Amino acid sequence: MSFLNLDLTNVQEFTTVKPDEYKLRILKAEIKTSQNTGGQYISLLLDIPEIPLSKNINHTLMIPTASDDIKQANARKLGIINFLKAFGFDPGAPMETEQLVGAQGWALLDEKEEGDYGLQNRVKRFIVPKS
Repeated sequence: MSFLNLDLTNVQEFTTVKPDEYKLRILKAEIKTSQNTGGQYISLLLDIPEIPLSKNINHTLMIPTASDDIKQANARKLGIINFLKAFGFDPGAPMETEQLVGAQGWALLDEKEEGDYGLQNRVKRFIVPKS
């Protein structure tokens, strides 16, 4: 008798999806600090709920720092605003990262070879609903 009482047949590898628009779900959201720059960022773990065997997607949203020039700070803020709007949140409302978990929104995904990690999906841009 096996020490594992599991049926390990018909197990499939996780795969990437072809570049296109997909509905994503936030599995995890944390504020982290970069070991390289000391700047903070929002680390997101996303999945595609309609494709259960798709690989999870990691995405980073940089938080503006005091050393950013106007253009870089604006680009970082715009990235956060578009992310929040795509997932149905009001960018002006106070919120904690835990409130993001479980939310769903749309993004345009791409595929990219990531060295040791192989082929991965990456967010090209979040899709903000039209008002």
